[in-house]
Amino acid sequence: MKLPFVVLDNLPEYYYKKWEKQMTPINGRRDRTINWMLWYKMQNKGFSSQPPWSSILDQRRRLIQFIDQYDVQKNEKGSYRFVVTKPYFWINYLHPSSEIDFYFQNVLRALHDSKWKENGRDPNRLSFSRGDLYFSGEIMDKHPIDVADGRDYPVGHKVFEAIISSRGLALTDEQRNTPWNAVRAAFRVPDSRGNPSIVSNVSLLKRYFPMQVQLGAGSSIDCGILPLHAFHDLYTISNRATGNTLFDVQVDDALIYYLRDPESFWKRVSEPYVHVLKAEPNIFHYMLKALYDKGNIVGPIITNDYDGLPFLLGMDELFVRKLAASRRCEIQGFDPRARSLLVVGEHADRRRIQHAARERGLQVIYVDPEGYQTQDGFERYPLESPQDKDILFRMSAKSFGEAINKVFFNDSIVVPLRSF
Repeated sequence: MKLPFVVLDNLPEYYYKKWEKQMTPINGRRDRTINWMLWYKMQNKGFSSQPPWSSILDQRRRLIQFIDQYDVQKNEKGSYRFVVTKPYFWINYLHPSSEIDFYFQNVLRALHDSKWKENGRDPNRLSFSRGDLYFSGEIMDKHPIDVADGRDYPVGHKVFEAIISSRGLALTDEQRNTPWNAVRAAFRVPDSRGNPSIVSNVSLLKRYFPMQVQLGAGSSIDCGILPLHAFHDLYTISNRATGNTLFDVQVDDALIYYLRDPESFWKRVSEPYVHVLKAEPNIFHYMLKALYDKGNIVGPIITNDYDGLPFLLGMDELFVRKLAASRRCEIQGFDPRARSLLVVGEHADRRRIQHAARERGLQVIYVDPEGYQTQDGFERYPLESPQDKDILFRMSAKSFGEAINKVFFNDSIVVPLRSF
């Protein structure tokens, strides 16, 4: 596979300008051209997994991290192309030794079947390359960081660690350390939901102006952007149908798919960023901007979204998707003018922000349909975080934006086909 890898070609100049304005780190702003995600999964009693937990000896662990950089570049014809420039994919699996040995052989078979070039090997270590990609893999009795941290494994367990990256890619200390900070942190304990007031009349918001806003994936999904859980499918983290986290070495995972056909793999896993490139803000985002300009929304938009749509319209953002559980959702404070926190399309992971808002005396207001459409109909997905004195508008972000436009702006907000 040659880098940069072309995902889309012959794009008009508009997408180059949009990418530069929305995603690039100009003037010190956050670099959205880099997509960085981490999953830390470990078998536990009461935790839905495949294979299921049956005893304290079941302590399979999977760490999966990718850090990929994208760009929009001019092609040789004078138009533009959307490309992957710097891929990085890392796994660390702790499994019973027999499963690690089985998986190791699957990896080796995928490498040979797909004509990766072998650069060197010993019984427990692999080194291969294919075009501009470099692969390394190793079986270890114990990982050195687990040893340094004093973590023991069940008897008869081993670790397999592997990396696929562009040649010469150097990670920062934060990027290297983040997976292990997640291991050191405690697992998230679900909240107990209270009894929020479920309302539909948006005119009541007047009494809670000015508001600060926290955005989750719901506002982006309404614009055609894939939800974050789409990455769970793309990287074989879990089985959507059963809800089970996958620890089964008999099931081909993202690494095996990657090794067998890197180009096909990248066409699949870049799809969420293709959607970001093509997505335009909708009535919800333009409503936010209108309230922002009037002073009814204050402070930066608190968000864990990776699309930058509010920023595209000129609103400041505070990014809060932390990758280590112990730091996942902490912020330093709210705008002192705010009387409420409007939480739109956000589920459990950033709930500490809502906890902090209540402690400061802010009214917490949720907007969420508490479910989503599937081929089989509406799938309920209740919010976990609302408490007794909170308010809930049970509607989508887009429907909420339409209601605000009608009540507060007499339907005067018009959504253009393109954002600039």
